[in-house]
Amino acid sequence: MTYKAVLLDIDGTLVPIGRTGVADRVVRCVEQLRRTGVKVIVATGRSGFVLTPALLGNFTADYYICVNGSLTLDADKRPMHEKRLGQQEMDVLDALARQQEIVLGYTFEDAYYMYYGYDELCQKLAHLAAEDSPVDPEPKQSPGFVRNGEDRVRHYRSMPYGAVLHGVPKGTNFPMDANLSFVQFHPGSYDVYRKDLDKARTAEKLLHTLGIRLEETIAIGDGNNDVPMLRAAGLGVAMGNARPAAKAAADRVTLSVDQDGVAEVLEEIFKL
Repeated sequence: MTYKAVLLDIDGTLVPIGRTGVADRVVRCVEQLRRTGVKVIVATGRSGFVLTPALLGNFTADYYICVNGSLTLDADKRPMHEKRLGQQEMDVLDALARQQEIVLGYTFEDAYYMYYGYDELCQKLAHLAAEDSPVDPEPKQSPGFVRNGEDRVRHYRSMPYGAVLHGVPKGTNFPMDANLSFVQFHPGSYDVYRKDLDKARTAEKLLHTLGIRLEETIAIGDGNNDVPMLRAAGLGVAMGNARPAAKAAADRVTLSVDQDGVAEVLEEIFKL
């Protein structure tokens, strides 16, 4: 099989959890692939506002699929395609947050706005309260990635792409009749996005415009939200540090992110 595109998750795949910067070895591999015409596509649960050198270092891609398939950006981070949550989905999540006393934030194009539990989240992340922290305890003074949205008016400007839940009690019953997927990324924490979206479906639509089939791609990831694209790609590769579900969905397992697992598998397959 001649692979024409590579789909890459960020956290736990390109960048170690809790750290920043893609390893130089991985950056070199990606640059070589792009020069040969192989399309490099990031597929992440994060939104576009975090796709900066502060997180990715010197890494660049041809396209970016964000918020688990809700938003597609080109190489210059310009929107190409998007699907947002509706008021009905927001009402379901707001009710869940109130009833269960769960921290709820929505993902917009400029930041995460915490509609419930902002102070609680800041307390939990107080150890990150440094100058470069993604947490913004004083949103009026600095832009920050996480903002106090407890006035619950941000969606009047534009609807969110997705949501994030923290502090979800074990055994919580999610509303299965809503048009929502709840995917755990950490104990008690969940990504929430439209049920008709995931990384694989959005990747397939993007690849179609490029004349590439999913069978002609390699997908590399580590999380539960990577499972659909690991299953759908021609070759699904799980990181050595991947969640059990990701490893079970993959065709093979590479080294961990700390061992440059992405570079290890790309060098082997593309003879770099």
